[in-house]
Amino acid sequence: MQKLTEKLKKKPLIFYIFILWAVSGAFFIYLNFPLLSQNFNYYFNKKHREETENKGISSSNKSTENKIENVRNSIVISKINVDAPIVEAQSTKDADILKALENGVAHYPTTSLPGETGNAFITGHSSNFRWAKGNYNYVFTLLNKLQKDDIIIAYWGGRKYVYKVFDIKVVSPKDVSVLDQTSESIISLMTCDPPGTTWKRRVVRGLQIEPDPKTNKPWQSRLNMQGRVNSLIGN
Repeated sequence: MQKLTEKLKKKPLIFYIFILWAVSGAFFIYLNFPLLSQNFNYYFNKKHREETENKGISSSNKSTENKIENVRNSIVISKINVDAPIVEAQSTKDADILKALENGVAHYPTTSLPGETGNAFITGHSSNFRWAKGNYNYVFTLLNKLQKDDIIIAYWGGRKYVYKVFDIKVVSPKDVSVLDQTSESIISLMTCDPPGTTWKRRVVRGLQIEPDPKTNKPWQSRLNMQGRVNSLIGN
């Protein structure tokens, strides 16, 4: 033991700096591996992703009936490999939103649903602690890859709703105007931005193009809000 101590004392300072750098780097990779792997897969599976996306768009354009049997309520975005359940949060409280996010993406209960006129607002994690509960902690990691005219598909109540992205913005967590209802049938997807932080919120909005939004039901609030929503949940 004494000999080992003497050997370590003889090591130059650069050796200890290197060890510290290596350990820090390994810990950083451990914490951010899901983020890194999703970005890696996105760039290196481009051909397969484009084929899947084009197939989805093609089948959508050919469909004449949007009734789908035995399908869960879910959000599907082929471009960024998203296929996740839509879970209705019990309230706008942070605890209830976070609970819903353990099992998919969360629908804000004060907003419309797919198939209703208005703003169907859905939030999902772009990152989370590695030890946090849930299988969807990185579901919206690649939301920042979406561009205008990309396709978002929502399955709700046994029906398929197709949206085309028309607006992308990054807002403050205090900007709750993104929850406001609209006269058009849209879907809003929100996540923290940049991934791995809670600094800002990225909101991607899509306009319903299928089925004809004129057939949608009028929006009716399913929740009497107790107090005002002051900020957008961090995820």
